[in-house]
Amino acid sequence: MSRRARWPALLAACAAATAAGCVHVVYRRRSVEDPVLSGDVAALKPGADDLGSCLGRLGAPYFVWEYHVDGVALGWVAEDAGGWSVQFSYSFERFLNAGLSVDLADSDLHGVVLWFDGELRLLKWQRGRMRDLTSGLRHRPAPVDDADDAGGR
Repeated sequence: MSRRARWPALLAACAAATAAGCVHVVYRRRSVEDPVLSGDVAALKPGADDLGSCLGRLGAPYFVWEYHVDGVALGWVAEDAGGWSVQFSYSFERFLNAGLSVDLADSDLHGVVLWFDGELRLLKWQRGRMRDLTSGLRHRPAPVDDADDAGGR
């Protein structure tokens, strides 16, 4: 089959596949915060700066995490991006529906993270993807025992 002959066949197959279902193609634009200036971050000195001086220079963070029990980590992010997403859904008979969503616009946020000790002194700072920088910070909280259930009724 020639290339020219493939396009009508492909379009017909797509039309037939979507006749009983639904396809949504969406363009989204996402803007998150303003970027932190490199000069502002580079001016921070681990061991010398504290939480107050860092907040005074960078402003309020977007994320806050617990760090080593009594410390804290703060994250600043920025993104101005757009992209396409595609969603497919299909009905099988009357009572069964299936769907698939592919979101090409959802990307990992870039930014900077600052780590502070228990006395809120700056330990270090690092730029990169939040997913990479915070992999050790994000964890599920431990379950809390209910005082009524602790006695074992």
